[in-house]
Amino acid sequence: MVYFLVGIIDLFFVISLIATIYFGFRARKNKETYQKKFRHSIIATIVLFIFLAGSSQLIPDTSTNNETKSSTSSKQKDIQSSSSSRKENKIKSSNDANYTKSEIKKINHQLVLALKNDQKDANNGDERYNWANYILKILIQKNKTAYVYVDGNFMNLSEEDRKIVGEHTNGLIGAAIAMAGIDYTPEEGREGVYMSFYNGPQAIGRSRYTDNTSFKWYK
Repeated sequence: MVYFLVGIIDLFFVISLIATIYFGFRARKNKETYQKKFRHSIIATIVLFIFLAGSSQLIPDTSTNNETKSSTSSKQKDIQSSSSSRKENKIKSSNDANYTKSEIKKINHQLVLALKNDQKDANNGDERYNWANYILKILIQKNKTAYVYVDGNFMNLSEEDRKIVGEHTNGLIGAAIAMAGIDYTPEEGREGVYMSFYNGPQAIGRSRYTDNTSFKWYK
């Protein structure tokens, strides 16, 4: 069942990727007709990539060698610890990979447009975009993280629904970066963007250091 699920997600990911390339090519010639389709296909590709990466972890380990399992587990813990430390240091420190003021302006402009379009779709009855109505504002930061401001209704959501909103928001940010003409590598798309969530001035949650698409909520 797990292999079947991974196969289905992989198929949709390939289809979405092909659509993104097609709409991207068409959008260069006819922006009014294809730009929105291009943006939506980018979001779908990123979200499917996240699901594909997550579902692949569900594939059972068939190894029967206990010593090998123990060794692998130990190595994975070391790698995870090292990755967490590197990511936390990256978030807290300034480096040459930071966005410029011009890039921040371009990305935030695309975020405003993209969020408004998705909220419009939600208000027109498209339930796939209902998540967008919980978001008030998204601001990309110099160190490539994002501040996400949510409304009061977000606080009433279950943890699973908050995760759905967070995942779609991450996809929207990735699409906005690409639409702004900023380099956004497949590796960055897989990792997603580290997000801090706010309800007004109060911090209510953040991405986990080991996984930008998993979240820790303070309340």
